[in-house]
This record gives sequence, C-alpha cells and structure tokens, in this order.
Amino acid sequence: MVIRPARMSDVFQVRKMTRSARTIGEALPTGQASFDPRAAQEAGRLHVALANGEIAGFAAFWEDGMALHIQRCVAVRKHQAKGAMQILLTHIDKIALNDHCARILVHAPAAGFEVMSFCRARGFQEIDVREAGGEKLHVLERALR
Repeated sequence: MVIRPARMSDVFQVRKMTRSARTIGEALPTGQASFDPRAAQEAGRLHVALANGEIAGFAAFWEDGMALHIQRCVAVRKHQAKGAMQILLTHIDKIALNDHCARILVHAPAAGFEVMSFCRARGFQEIDVREAGGEKLHVLERALR
C-alpha cells in the first residue's frame, strides 16, 4: 500500500467514500461547517492510501499549535482487514512528528463505539467529552513524545 498527498483527481472519489466506509474523527477547525475534501486537498491536508491503483482509504487532518487533529480517516471496507486504517494512522504519526507536534487528537461521536475501541487499542486515551452541534463527542488523545 502506498500513501501520497491527494491530487485533485482524487477528490470526487474521496467525497464518495465518506458515505460508505469506516470513519475515524469528526474534529472540525473553528469556522469550518463540514468536511470539504477539495479544501483539504488544496491545503495539503489530505493524503490517500492506494492499493493496486485504487484508493483504499484517506486521511484528512489539521494542526493547531503542538497538536495534530484527525479530521477524517477512512478505509474502504474491503481494505479494512488488510490494515489500511492502521497504515494511515502510522502515516499521520510520521507527519505529526515531522511537524514537531506533541500529540494527536480524535473527536469521535459517542455512538461510534467501534471507532472508539479502534483508537483505544492504538494508544488513544479519552480526555474529554464535548457537545458539538447537538452531538456528544469523545475527545481522544495520544501523546507522541
């Protein structure tokens, strides 16, 4: 599996994938109403995982000081068992370390038990519970140093 920054030609497929795949993260930067793959791609914050020439998953993120927030991390169902999500998280770790971030944050919906279990198994710990747009979000954090 190869991971690279997304190209403009990947944006349509990424948009389509957000509706039908396992998703980690719903953190949105201040002033951003929803996830916009095109804006993330233009800002260099969208990376795709490729398997046999097709997109197996993607990760969108943003930085806030010493923290990297996972905005969306998605793996297509047929690639989940092949470790696509873990490969994307490892890639995000490398980006965060290169950018001198001290921690990674995920904002998971309370109803996303599977997502929270996945994150906890990879060293994330719950640090807060917040209300955003009428939805309860659990804030999970993993220190990098």
